[in-house]
Amino acid sequence: MPFEISAYAVVNDSQIWISTSGAGTYSYDIASGAWSKLGNWALPFRGRAEYIPEHNLWFGFTPDDSQLCTSDLTASCELRPPVLQDVWTDVNRPEDWTLTDANIVPLGSGQVCVARFFLTCPEESIEDVYGYALEKTENFAVLEGVKLLKAGWAQLRMVKHKSERYVFGRDLVIPL
Repeated sequence: MPFEISAYAVVNDSQIWISTSGAGTYSYDIASGAWSKLGNWALPFRGRAEYIPEHNLWFGFTPDDSQLCTSDLTASCELRPPVLQDVWTDVNRPEDWTLTDANIVPLGSGQVCVARFFLTCPEESIEDVYGYALEKTENFAVLEGVKLLKAGWAQLRMVKHKSERYVFGRDLVIPL
């Protein structure tokens, strides 16, 4: 799609910034209902970015590989796009885990819950009694508590807390 939304965020509690693939970033003013073009650049996130007021930064996922990241959107202008300030590489996960979606839920006090949804497809296929391949897949979520702490003048440190994996069955969710 030529103008698919690639990223969005609420800015200053009065605007919604929306980046589209190939068309730049636009602002919607909530009070006036007016649209304006911010620039030919894209927000440095994939999907929704969440504002963390304790650090005056937006927290989201990088567009290419869905790593956790931050950016100061208010420092941008038409000629100067926002840049990533911090990027945290996720730990290595098994190769058969395919990320299908990821979301951030703000919890306040500089804390967020990171919800990542995965699908696994084992390399070995299983056959039924007639010799047809059965696909044994598993859908699950990994919920992770994260706290952002100041680590010097302009850097943040991410502290990961408890992480839980939940498998989704047909009619149930099983914590592992």
